Amino acid sequence: INAEYMGTCCTPTMAKNWYGFDAGMPGGMPGGMPGGMPGVPGEFTLFVYHLPQDANELLLYKLFSPFGATSNVRLVRDSNTGMCKSFGFVTMRQLHEAQQAIAALNGYNLPNTNKRLQVSFKTRKGPQ
Repeated sequence: INAEYMGTCCTPTMAKNWYGFDAGMPGGMPGGMPGGMPGVPGEFTLFVYHLPQDANELLLYKLFSPFGATSNVRLVRDSNTGMCKSFGFVTMRQLHEAQQAIAALNGYNLPNTNKRLQVSFKTRKGPQ
């Protein structure tokens, strides 16, 4: 990502995140609770599924930033091709903003795709 691109698309926090710094608590979940805990200052990580293979971080940022402070966006990419593996994560700073984003974007059909986004709070995998 070049400096010109970084200067036109994102906040300083996002720039730091793209360079490998984690802006939130582990998994974005204060207290280890899925999606964060209501009433506790922290960050709330959302899982986004059905992204197109050519998706990039800017797409996620543009989708979620209208709903509030978006501190981190991350796509999961195929290690061989570099293409999106159809899912990613977005970290938001406020619970109510994350809830608004889920309400608006869950089921949203991205232009030129035939699948609807699935957006939810990130949950832990494996035994609890």
